[in-house]
Amino acid sequence: MNDKQSPAKGKAHPDLGNFSVAVTEFGEIEGSIDIDKINTFLNHNVADKKLGKKQVPG
Repeated sequence: MNDKQSPAKGKAHPDLGNFSVAVTEFGEIEGSIDIDKINTFLNHNVADKKLGKKQVPG
């Protein structure tokens, strides 16, 4: 991407608010929301394809 292009903004789920992700010049990923909050959101809203219909013991 050249300097004149601006990065495209994607849509985020309303529960995540103003979620944004950036990659630093060193390849580190920086997000605007704590990773624990993202993991909790994903656990509630996304089915794990590896588990299929199996239940996780807990």
